[in-house]
Amino acid sequence: MMKRKYWLFAFLILAIGVGCLACKNTDSNETEEGEIQIYQSNPEGTALESYPFQTKVSKIDRVEYIDAMLEEFKNLDVIDYQLVENQITLHLSSTYLNYKGIDEILLRASVVKTLLQLEDVEYVEFYVDDAPLTMDGKVVGVMSELSFMDQLGQGGHKNRYVTLYYAGEKGDTLEEVTTEISFDTTKPMEEILIEKLGKDAEKIGSLQDSTYLNTIPVGTKVNSVSTRDNTCYVDFSEEFLGRKSDVTNEVTIYSIVNTLCELSDINKVQFTVGGHLVKQYGTVERFDQAFERNLNLVDVTSKG
Repeated sequence: MMKRKYWLFAFLILAIGVGCLACKNTDSNETEEGEIQIYQSNPEGTALESYPFQTKVSKIDRVEYIDAMLEEFKNLDVIDYQLVENQITLHLSSTYLNYKGIDEILLRASVVKTLLQLEDVEYVEFYVDDAPLTMDGKVVGVMSELSFMDQLGQGGHKNRYVTLYYAGEKGDTLEEVTTEISFDTTKPMEEILIEKLGKDAEKIGSLQDSTYLNTIPVGTKVNSVSTRDNTCYVDFSEEFLGRKSDVTNEVTIYSIVNTLCELSDINKVQFTVGGHLVKQYGTVERFDQAFERNLNLVDVTSKG
């Protein structure tokens, strides 16, 4: 099914083997049950279901154990994979691209949720034919336990309250607002929030105040977005460089940063445009560095 890269695990396996040789149980094929769940799409293709993973391979044999897990996915053609630090990168054949829509999302979610149960594994990334997996022209990127919602079988939509930072009436301050939104659960929440900032405030959820200004330049698209190690990486299309005339450049940047930092797993935001770092964004210097939350621009009289 796949080629294994044993060199990534050589020192780990050797160290474990030497350290445990004297105390190793003679029965090395002890079945480990009930610890790992294998996630699969349900027969209706509308949601995920799970069943206990049963194997006679010991977790100590890391490579063999991951091999056994991946063998459970009969419809996934894994050519190769690497485990480096806390991330597993799967290299898949081009047949993966035959999966579309909810079928693809459920397959990807099932694999990611299964692998993330491994100790010290926090991220999973898919490659197809040596290129990062792309869906609808956007790089999927690194996936974590927060990348998928559990409501996939409920029409693909869910409601939740979010905090957004729009520009004030004069465009030089931020207004903190909290509202309930309905969103597509198949999209990353980071992308959803950025898209909301590009729309007129009165069109978002229950907001009625038309004095709030959107902060994203017209035509801007999110090429890719992913979060890793508490940093959100956002790549915009070239239109983002057009900048808005009614909002200061600093307000545009921190409307995005502050909004994304409201998510529990984000405390920094790194921007790129067209896949490249940009040194300056209008009057904002050091645009090529990660930004942290900045509440100095927030109007203290703004209401959530």
